[in-house]
Amino acid sequence: MKTRTLTRSLLLFISLLLAPLSTTASPLPEYPFVYVNGTANLEVVPDKGLITFRVKTYHSEATVAYGKQAEVADAFLAFAGKLGVPIEDIVAQAIEKSTVRKEDDKGKELEIIGYELVRSVQIELKDLARFSKLIDFLYGLPNVEGLHVTFGCKDENMIMQGLTDDACRTARTNAERLCQGFGKKIGAVRAISETGFSNIGSPFGFRGEPDGYGASSGLGGRREFPVIPATISFRKWVFAIFAIE
Repeated sequence: MKTRTLTRSLLLFISLLLAPLSTTASPLPEYPFVYVNGTANLEVVPDKGLITFRVKTYHSEATVAYGKQAEVADAFLAFAGKLGVPIEDIVAQAIEKSTVRKEDDKGKELEIIGYELVRSVQIELKDLARFSKLIDFLYGLPNVEGLHVTFGCKDENMIMQGLTDDACRTARTNAERLCQGFGKKIGAVRAISETGFSNIGSPFGFRGEPDGYGASSGLGGRREFPVIPATISFRKWVFAIFAIE
């Protein structure tokens, strides 16, 4: 009797351990469904720009290096003021200071030989009519490096909302067309995403995202040029799961 009781207890213990394994969630919905995506694209004329650059100065004496930073800042602010760029649209970060040391043949650092100062600056340019003159000035300004420009639109939020609506309609149309081909109708939408459902294709041996999908495709892709482009492009992806009736 003791042996039977022990055996039953052991079997019950093993079954309790294995129970959670049998209820592991599947990556697939437990109802007939269709998985689709929709995209929307738009080319627009840019009307604003974001200019970033660094001011890097070096000298054996820190005070002289700081003086060079001040000279660049004064010259730039004076020129920007003449162009009519509001001071509140210019953001300058705190100066980062680092020491430069002499090294021996083995790369060991020795005494300090100078100081390097770096300051990052960002300009939100709301009027592109000032762009060319401002860029030309920055290219000719000493100790300026890492000049980078990104163009955009003031009504980007409205543009992206419109593209989202279009992409959602496209996704629904794609779902309806697929279901009609098999004599079915789509039901309610059960899941939506801007980044896709990466595990949904695993049971079938393929990825959940369509070919050409990228992590940044949910937002507008903005081209970057040293001159103003004729247009910039925005793109929106949406992914949806519809039940099949």
